[in-house]
Amino acid sequence: SSSSCVLPPHHPLLFAMALRSCAADAPDGMAANASSSTTWRGVNLGGWLVLERWMAPGLFEENAPPEAGDELSLLRLGGERAGKAVERFRESFVTEEDFRWLRHVAGLNAVRLPLGFWCLAEHACGTP
Repeated sequence: SSSSCVLPPHHPLLFAMALRSCAADAPDGMAANASSSTTWRGVNLGGWLVLERWMAPGLFEENAPPEAGDELSLLRLGGERAGKAVERFRESFVTEEDFRWLRHVAGLNAVRLPLGFWCLAEHACGTP
C-alpha cells in the first residue's frame, strides 16, 4: 500500500506539488482562474522525469546493461546504483531556479511534466 511507501525528498510528485505554491505568482490569478481566454505559453520538460536512453545516454551507459532503454528498465536492471544516479540527475537537471527563470524571465505560465506510471505514489516504493 502507498501508506508504507516513503517518497524521497526529490521525488517528482513532491516537486510537482511544490510547484502549486508558485501559482500565486501568476498575474491576475492566471493559474487558479484559467479560462478559454487565457493565452498559455509553455514548455515541455520531457527527459527530466521520464528518462530514455537517447535523452541521457551517459546515465544509462554508466549505470545499467545495454538492454535498459527507458527509466523503468534502468531502475530495474541497474539496481541501487542506477537509483542513486537517477536521483542525482533529477536534483540537477531541472531545479527550482529553472522554474523561476521560466516564469519570470521567459514569461511562461505553463509547464508540462510527463511522469511515468512508476512515479505514482502507490508504485513508487524502491524508485527515486
